[in-house]
Amino acid sequence: MANRKDDIMKLCCEISANKKIKAAFKSSAKGAAVAGGGAFVGGLIGGPAGIAVGAALGGALGGWMTSGQFKPLPEIIMELAPTQQDKLVSDIMAVMASVFEHNTMQRQIDDVMGLCCKISDSRQIKAALQNSAKGAATAGGGAFLGGLLGGPPGGALGGAVGWWMTNDKFQPLHQIIIEMPPQQKKKLYSDVMAVLGNLHWVDLAQLIFLVMGNSSLQMRVLTTLISFATKELGAKVEYGQK
Repeated sequence: MANRKDDIMKLCCEISANKKIKAAFKSSAKGAAVAGGGAFVGGLIGGPAGIAVGAALGGALGGWMTSGQFKPLPEIIMELAPTQQDKLVSDIMAVMASVFEHNTMQRQIDDVMGLCCKISDSRQIKAALQNSAKGAATAGGGAFLGGLLGGPPGGALGGAVGWWMTNDKFQPLHQIIIEMPPQQKKKLYSDVMAVLGNLHWVDLAQLIFLVMGNSSLQMRVLTTLISFATKELGAKVEYGQK
């Protein structure tokens, strides 16, 4: 723990020195004001997570002030009382853990989107997004899913799905997936993860290998993808097996 604390303190000092950040102690000696906090944060992590780190630093040093002589922030950091150093290190470690978790989640989302693109491309699936939400038609649904799943289950599922009428041109579904906004990607990710369950993978290549090598699992992911396209995107879908 001591080594980790020293490493984080050195990191803060190096970054603040590189960004030439200065701070001024309040006359009451109860805290300090950090000048250039945005630069410090951006250098440390960047983005919203960086702002959180900045808040952690500010909380450890104290409140802002409008007067006083500024001095290099690294000097202030190293002169902090042990309890203040511990608080700073603890807060930054918590933020870094949150950033790591966020990055891991984003990587998994990207992998699942890549899997969906691979499956939809291998099946030559195309979709046409609706122009409006006026009405729906079920024509062709049974035939589509019947061919997709095969047998009575496919026909039953197909009969339960309503296809939005559209005059829009069809385009590859994988292209639509790539262009979806983050919120829709998260929804598709959640739906597919419900199918994948506890499946573990290290990268996209392994995920594709695991799913494409399991015909049952691949079909379940494919069915989930089609359901998402029709229900969440309101798309009319067609496909052709390669």
